[in-house]
Amino acid sequence: MRYKEKPEIIIGYIGTIKKDLEAYVTKLNNRIPEIKIRINRGKIFDGVTDKISRAEDCAAVLRKYLTKNEIQTQEIGCILYLNRQNAPIGIYVHSKGSLTGTIMDPVLILGTGLKLGCSGIVLCHNHPSGNLTPSKADEDLTHKINNAAKYMDISLLDHIILTKDGYYSFAENGII
Repeated sequence: MRYKEKPEIIIGYIGTIKKDLEAYVTKLNNRIPEIKIRINRGKIFDGVTDKISRAEDCAAVLRKYLTKNEIQTQEIGCILYLNRQNAPIGIYVHSKGSLTGTIMDPVLILGTGLKLGCSGIVLCHNHPSGNLTPSKADEDLTHKINNAAKYMDISLLDHIILTKDGYYSFAENGII
């Protein structure tokens, strides 16, 4: 391997170099994926307690966000983000899947939580079948996200499974 014998010299006007550099940075920004958060100042949390203190509160917030029709149609994975006082600061519909499953990515879930500056999260998904029993995959995902969240000082407070008639709480059943 040979080294260049002459140093590289940039010849041109400062304005041209600046313009070229800005174009290059813009090109890079278009290639680097980033989690972008859009704040929607809706009234989703009206009528819900200021503080989430039990699974029933989580289910109430999530039921205001997901319609009964959505709960019965396809699996939807969403995350409820909470501040230090356990007050909801956001809901993220993470994935929409099929009638029998959806995929939830811990990197995107926790990355969004870090961007929001949350202290706690509640995972949620629905079972269109009406069966409240968590699957092995549900339990594995819960443990995986719980372990990863600990490194970021984010508490996984619960994982709620919703059906049209009820809910199942991982925390209330001792899984978290």
